Amino acid sequence: MPLENGLVRFETKTERALYAKVIASEANWMESQTCDRFITYLRARQDLDSFQEGFKAKTN
Repeated sequence: MPLENGLVRFETKTERALYAKVIASEANWMESQTCDRFITYLRARQDLDSFQEGFKAKTN
């Protein structure tokens, strides 16, 4: 999913780093298709989603 996105704007450096981790883990999983890499991708995605939800809650 993230590899299909175009331009992305980030609110913080942390969000940018988490997004980069999602991109890297997705690419690694697509390359080897192992369960471990898929789990790493899911955890990275969950970390990013949790951060974004928390950030939205703080700013609203």
